[in-house]
Amino acid sequence: MLLFAALLSLLGGGCGDAPTSEAPTHTVRRGPLVFAGSYYGELRARTSAVIMAPIINEMPWFRYTVAIVIEDGTPVKKGDVVLSFDKPTVEEQCAERERNYVLAEAERRKAEQALEKERIDLELEVERKKKSLEKARLGVVEGVNFKAQIEVEQSKLDVAKAELELLQAEKALTSFGAKRRTTLAVEKVKVDYALKEKRAMERIVGEIDVRSPADGLLYRPLTQLARVNNERVAPGKTVQGGDKILEIPDLSAFDVHLYLRQRDAALINVGDAAVAYATILPEKPIQGRVKRKDTFATTRNERLGIKTPEGNLKEMLVVVELEAAPGELRPGGSARVEIRSRLAEKALLLPLAAVRQPVPGGPPQVELSKGVSRTVRLGKATTTFAEVLTGLSEGDVVVLSAPTPAP
Repeated sequence: MLLFAALLSLLGGGCGDAPTSEAPTHTVRRGPLVFAGSYYGELRARTSAVIMAPIINEMPWFRYTVAIVIEDGTPVKKGDVVLSFDKPTVEEQCAERERNYVLAEAERRKAEQALEKERIDLELEVERKKKSLEKARLGVVEGVNFKAQIEVEQSKLDVAKAELELLQAEKALTSFGAKRRTTLAVEKVKVDYALKEKRAMERIVGEIDVRSPADGLLYRPLTQLARVNNERVAPGKTVQGGDKILEIPDLSAFDVHLYLRQRDAALINVGDAAVAYATILPEKPIQGRVKRKDTFATTRNERLGIKTPEGNLKEMLVVVELEAAPGELRPGGSARVEIRSRLAEKALLLPLAAVRQPVPGGPPQVELSKGVSRTVRLGKATTTFAEVLTGLSEGDVVVLSAPTPAP
């Protein structure tokens, strides 16, 4: 209903406009309700050999700096170097990982030596406590006939104290075993991690030159680099392992990607006929058909990784499949696409120019040629005609506020 209200305001459908004898009329008939729209979109190769930044499982977060990349449209053969990363940067990081590994190994050996010293100290402590206990016990036996009772009791307390200290020393030695295992396990994890990074960097050094996976023309698509912005790869750009950086497009089949306002996309269906006019071939129509329409909307900011006020507009992706691919077409080029969608086959068609809305937000009405006002319920609509669900019959004559073209 909001769409009808907007259309009515554009078409001048006011409140309470009285029909005059000079006002044009229209006879309501049944027929196909057809929507026609014209939109601009981007040419995309239907299939491409995608080239990704090398990803190393142990270091998926690693970022490369691009040093050299071949220009768009350059013919390449399978195996040709098409992009090179900055070698000094990678080699510097490789050397850093080597240092990290050497340091981790040194820390592990240092920990082992400290643990060995601690083990020896604890074992010596146990031996000392054993000797102290033996001495305390001898003190009780040797002095039992010659010491006063209070001294005997003191000797017994010394024995109990020595026994307790020995027990504590033995417990410390036992606990040390668990501490030793845990400490060595932690140090081993550190060494293993450093070794993995070292070996991963050695593999990355071997991936500095990126080669073409197929014969064809090189294409640098707009893509998300380093999980941050949508841009084209170029010298000095930073990319992360797994980023799409280049393509070798198959130029024998193309689609056009259109991002439409939701109200327009709602009038388009998969299978609708389309005609495309590539900017590079403005006089050559290329037949096509809508092959896909997303079921959700996204903003330009979300798609392109930008932040602009106009980028908050929500749009839906509609993909048009072209039946031919003239040799002049290239990915990234623009094209104007005309789409015709049949919204209904045998609809009762009413020109929007005949619709009035006496009460804002109220039900739409029409004026018959006899001066009678009638409330109608409308269904699907284009920019000029709407489907009448109730309120009119075929053959009714309605008054128009302006001349209306045929559907």
